[in-house]
Amino acid sequence: SYTFIDGELTRGDEISPALAIEESRISLIVFFENYASSRYEATFINNIVDGILSQVLRRTYWNVAKHPVGIQSHVQDVKKLLDVDGNGRRMIGIWGTSGIGKTTIAKAIWNAIAHEFEGTCFFENVRENSPHGGLIQLQKTLLDKYLGKKLKIQSVDEGIGVIKEQLRHKKILLILDDVNQLDQLDNLAGVGWFGEGSRVIITTQDSGLLKCHGIELIYGVHKVFDYQALELFSSNAFGTNEPPNDYLELAQRAIAFADGLPLALAILGSHLR
Repeated sequence: SYTFIDGELTRGDEISPALAIEESRISLIVFFENYASSRYEATFINNIVDGILSQVLRRTYWNVAKHPVGIQSHVQDVKKLLDVDGNGRRMIGIWGTSGIGKTTIAKAIWNAIAHEFEGTCFFENVRENSPHGGLIQLQKTLLDKYLGKKLKIQSVDEGIGVIKEQLRHKKILLILDDVNQLDQLDNLAGVGWFGEGSRVIITTQDSGLLKCHGIELIYGVHKVFDYQALELFSSNAFGTNEPPNDYLELAQRAIAFADGLPLALAILGSHLR
């Protein structure tokens, strides 16, 4: 945080980003008598208000799940791997089969820690979005999210250079959801591209892809336990943690069919409502 004293400026000095408003995590304004008597104080206060509003409006909170059964334990485990308060940079992978809840976990983690970073970006469905506009478009979106301006990029290699140059001193949170090709990682999130304290999270069905990119911190998401499956199915089907007695056999059959996949349990349950 920074404290500003107008007396330190001489008339004609510019109140600019050099005062580190946009670098601050906390803005503290101390009001004195006749605080708005000069245009300097008024301009400064307007800058702070605009900065705070822009940060709040840029912040996205994801709708995690209507019934997030078992999600919180995953979030706590991944947060330990991330060590957000630690130094250095970290890249971690969240790995598991389709429908296991990787994206839901990533969204919940985002909601919990995004406020800790200077800039944030969540790329949903990288697998699907890469062909539409290609990696260059994803690079442009990445830079636009962090810098707030659109840059002209002609090639993937040029995009890599711009990302390294513009973001190497930024503490960022980047989440790449549903990555399925190594070049997506190589061209969007190289090791050491971002500033100290940055964290990159990748969700994928391919643990080998993570290892090829040099990622050693990999969190495997496994099927839910039977008691969690019953709660998740019942919450979606009946709005309660357990099924009515008349529906217990049906619930058990649905749970067996879903085979511990949260997405399948939610879909089956919702069709009974």
